Amino acid sequence: MHGKTILVTGGAGFLGSVLCKKLVEQGYYVKILDSFIYKDVHLLGMVKYIKGDVRHLEYLLKAAEGVDAVVHLAAIVGDQACLVNPECSFSTNYFATKSLIDTCKHYGIRKLLFASTCSLYGFSIGSVVQLHENSALNPVSLYAETKMKAEHAVLQSSIDNAVLRLSTLYGLSSRMRFDLVLNLFAAQAVKEKKITIHGGSQWRPFLHVSDAADVFIKFLENSHTGVYNVGNENYRLSEISRIIKELVPEVKVKVVPQDDLRNYNVCFDKLKKDVKPVFKYSVKKGLQEIIENMNMFDFKQPIYNNFEWLKRL
Repeated sequence: MHGKTILVTGGAGFLGSVLCKKLVEQGYYVKILDSFIYKDVHLLGMVKYIKGDVRHLEYLLKAAEGVDAVVHLAAIVGDQACLVNPECSFSTNYFATKSLIDTCKHYGIRKLLFASTCSLYGFSIGSVVQLHENSALNPVSLYAETKMKAEHAVLQSSIDNAVLRLSTLYGLSSRMRFDLVLNLFAAQAVKEKKITIHGGSQWRPFLHVSDAADVFIKFLENSHTGVYNVGNENYRLSEISRIIKELVPEVKVKVVPQDDLRNYNVCFDKLKKDVKPVFKYSVKKGLQEIIENMNMFDFKQPIYNNFEWLKRL
């Protein structure tokens, strides 16, 4: 990037707060557009906060003026969270993305990074063959459907763009979440000495939130465009339970029938070849970090769960 002013929509969120802190540390000037419905996050220096709904054009125009690139993270995130108010979820995740594209065109902004999700791959029987960027999409949730439509709008635009299909994130953040499977398992293992696995044979790709932020910065600093699967490791959920057991030996693991249709094993070869990310975290290391810091959290508080918090709003 020749320019150093970055707009991050959703910059106060789980990933956004980590990314914005890193951007500031690397000398970028950051503008954050966020509704701050979960928590006010304040970063030191070189940040301008704009409190507003990404669906409203006046806030987009105010936030995007004078920026060199946009990282679009703002969304209603999660399968359950999107069902609290489907109309709001659709307008936030899809229509707001279209408005942001128009805003970028209006100001002549030439770079847009869009946070999508590997949930678009949905249900894949067996997942023996890893899913790549051209694999068929099979969304099984409203969340994935809204992201798929938004992806299409971004990719059809004339703006230089990269669509980053994120793996399931985990790790510590200023805006902590315990509705993410690894964060939840770590919390339950420490606080309750038991975890519940639904099924266990299904595959999931995983990525530490700090590593995810580093990947976004990599894309800001290179010219790669198009769709990229973004992640580090794939695990069956039953394998995750064994890692938890290694870290917290006294934990009890309960297995119940599977009620989650998502099952996808994702290939990250394109990302590794083009972008060459350096991942600092493995799943085991990330889980250990959460376990060591659980004294900071009452993980059952609604603020740490998108679905529970949005119901209360």
